[in-house]
Amino acid sequence: FIYELLFQITTKAGGIPYYISPKSLPVKNTMIIGISKIDQFISMTSSYDYTFSRYLSKTYKENNDEIFVPNSLIKDFLKKSIDFYKKHSTNLLKRIIIYRSNVDYDQIDVIKEIEISAAKEIVNDIPLV
Repeated sequence: FIYELLFQITTKAGGIPYYISPKSLPVKNTMIIGISKIDQFISMTSSYDYTFSRYLSKTYKENNDEIFVPNSLIKDFLKKSIDFYKKHSTNLLKRIIIYRSNVDYDQIDVIKEIEISAAKEIVNDIPLV
């Protein structure tokens, strides 16, 4: 009961109710981006603080059933994410980790060709994982 009460108080006061400890996973100066495409719906989320509990999220609808996310959407979202990180974080962005879900092994080459090449155009000197 006490944990539930503390969780509610923390949340209502604008605090972070849960996060990844920087001691257990030292990833300060890192943005994590998650990309998912299911049918015609694309969702993308990017963190902008070292706890990964604060994030920017967008959902798009595309009129195609292709597995890849169009590079224009990747570029647009990455630009917004990097700008958002710089605006809301006091830490210099040193690396970006991109997690891509809903991809089969035989589709990896297409994803690399389209999505990763689009991402590399935007991130410039920031290492991309």
